[in-house]
Amino acid sequence: MSVKFAKYYNVTNLVKKMIKDGKLDCYSDCMDNLSGVYICSDTKDFWVARINKDLNDEYDEEEVVYLIERNKIDNWDVIEKVGETFNKETPRQYTKIDMHNFINETSERMLFEAVLMIDDFNGLENWDNYQCDSLEDAIDNLADIYGIEEFKVAM
Repeated sequence: MSVKFAKYYNVTNLVKKMIKDGKLDCYSDCMDNLSGVYICSDTKDFWVARINKDLNDEYDEEEVVYLIERNKIDNWDVIEKVGETFNKETPRQYTKIDMHNFINETSERMLFEAVLMIDDFNGLENWDNYQCDSLEDAIDNLADIYGIEEFKVAM
């Protein structure tokens, strides 16, 4: 099964598993404030969305608000991380066709783990953020037209 374009996947349980397995550092420090972690595949990037509880868009503590932080990670960085981490042969040329073929032929788990490891290594940076009044509003904001799928992982 390949990752669906423009659809967010709830990878919160994968983050917990990777923390347990010692694969993530920054995420382990902030899990108490995270309500969820989501990944979406786009044409040039993977998007990571982290929903933080009780944090406003000025990064001040505020009860009963939720902050969505989004970070984008270049597809080629993900491909290189998959190759390096899982010893998978990567494309020799950097063309869109090679990139999309590799992503379509790679397991969701490998792709998601690579995205999370890059995000973690970069210190959970964000490209933008958006404040919501409830967790439901934050999830609806991510789901938009395409919805959210639960990514199942054995704990």
